Amino acid sequence: MGLEAISRGAKSATFIEADREALRCIESNIEHLKVQRQCQILRGEAFAMLHLLEKQGKTFDIIYVDPPYCTRVPGSPDFYSVQMIKWIDQHALLAPEGFLFIEEKFNNQPQMDQLQTLSLVNSRRMGAAALQQYKKFSVDFF
Repeated sequence: MGLEAISRGAKSATFIEADREALRCIESNIEHLKVQRQCQILRGEAFAMLHLLEKQGKTFDIIYVDPPYCTRVPGSPDFYSVQMIKWIDQHALLAPEGFLFIEEKFNNQPQMDQLQTLSLVNSRRMGAAALQQYKKFSVDFF
């Protein structure tokens, strides 16, 4: 999705991947398309990499998350998709008015309530998968 975004005018894309084979594929595609200067690749566990990006003061207008379908976070009753939404909702990595897209198996779509900064704006089925779109709203404190 990051390479598709660059092909449509995005200035940059950051990829987070833990799997070595998937990383090689991403790197090969980036080289083939000659977009190395526009891409950052982070190898490691997703939440650790999100914390690193946040520490670096990074923000993103669009975050696309495609975690392993129906996979629980170790030590948590939640699936990765639910934990990702919760984490992004509670941190400043997604810019105000930014969009979070999260893909999950259709039968396992996250059912989120009590989000602090995100609002579900769209959900659509794509075969066996579902793509949910959240928008981060600005929180003004008086």
